[in-house]
Amino acid sequence: MERRQNKSTKNTRILHGRSIMCDVPLRTSHCKQASFFFTTWTMTNKILKPYLRKFILQTHPDFFHHDKLRKTTNAASLQSLYDILQPSTPSTSKQPNSAIRLEFFIKGQKKKDGNAISSVFHSQDSDWDKAASFLDLCQRVNIPVVPTDLDIVQDMVNKQSNRNNPPYKYKSLTREFAERLYKEQSATVSRQHWTENDVLNQSLIMFDTPVNRKLTASRLSRWLPKLQPQLWWGKIPMLIISSTSHQPPTELTKGMLVIQDGMELEGSYATISPLD
Repeated sequence: MERRQNKSTKNTRILHGRSIMCDVPLRTSHCKQASFFFTTWTMTNKILKPYLRKFILQTHPDFFHHDKLRKTTNAASLQSLYDILQPSTPSTSKQPNSAIRLEFFIKGQKKKDGNAISSVFHSQDSDWDKAASFLDLCQRVNIPVVPTDLDIVQDMVNKQSNRNNPPYKYKSLTREFAERLYKEQSATVSRQHWTENDVLNQSLIMFDTPVNRKLTASRLSRWLPKLQPQLWWGKIPMLIISSTSHQPPTELTKGMLVIQDGMELEGSYATISPLD
């Protein structure tokens, strides 16, 4: 009983005055310094803990005792991963940014498949950025990730990004839409030159079969500056019918602009209104 107790304490670590017990037995010299728990219980710790355990069970160096290259590769990458996932401190933020490439072989991977799964982390990434990169790595080694965990991590990454950028760059969706609509309307109002192709390529303009599309489009393009296009162009469907055709039923053209190909412009400024 005494010997068994001593054996179990080999996986106990003292980290910043706190005793940490590893969930997965570590038997290699590279992994004895690893710890799966971080000193502070942040949300990232709670999210990553179960995935880190599953990741270890897929990549532990002891699974590759028959292959020295894969064993040493996984051992070195796991040790680097432990260091990367440690909570950031003021001292680490002052260090120069560097890219850290990790490579892992997966348990059960056939020997003839010599490709390791790689992932790149950056030393200056925030804890949430690192969490996002790690969850992506988990998915690449076929570890399923709960969608809500992905959403939480990505949401925190976005919030940090917003805080780190000048506030004037970020606008509400309503404000952005209003500004874009204003620019589009302003451009339409000030536009004085319209072409035949503008009319033919407008998806909301439809031609009746007997209508001469080219001739009618040419005529309409000349009149557009006087028809207040900012009120209807690209917003309200238009149906151009032949002057010899009967007026289509009202219930089929409700909310549409209906004009005839034999139309004439009267006055220097005209308007078009949709049918009720």
